[in-house]
Amino acid sequence: MKNIPMTDPTVQSGQTAPLRSRLLIVDDDTLLTWSLANALTRVGYEVTVARSGEKALLLLGEERFDIVVTDFDLPGAGGKEIAAFVRGLGREIPIVLMSASEQDEMLGVSADVFVEKPFDLNEMVKTIDTLASLPSGRPKAQNS
Repeated sequence: MKNIPMTDPTVQSGQTAPLRSRLLIVDDDTLLTWSLANALTRVGYEVTVARSGEKALLLLGEERFDIVVTDFDLPGAGGKEIAAFVRGLGREIPIVLMSASEQDEMLGVSADVFVEKPFDLNEMVKTIDTLASLPSGRPKAQNS
């Protein structure tokens, strides 16, 4: 399902916001994906939704995305497999991993941001805005 970018309310009437980034949202929760996709298209993102890990892997093989937002717990191919596939593409694509599970279960998953469900929709949009504004895509690791 693709969503058509909507007008940004901060843009003067009659103008539309420029598209910022292409996002892939992967989750089997219809209400969550609809809410998140709607919020993101309103601020200018082009959003594609996959309701399964298998569909996400197909889309990632066929299309180019700037950011991937995926649930960890999916039937079949889950967030761990999706993250591994994205890293194997050889591009610096930020990954946001969502889960209602303990973060300990997600150790070893190559994601840039972990978000606990349920989450605040506005905070999620801010997180994605931050990732989209990075010049090289993924956040740089902090050296200690």
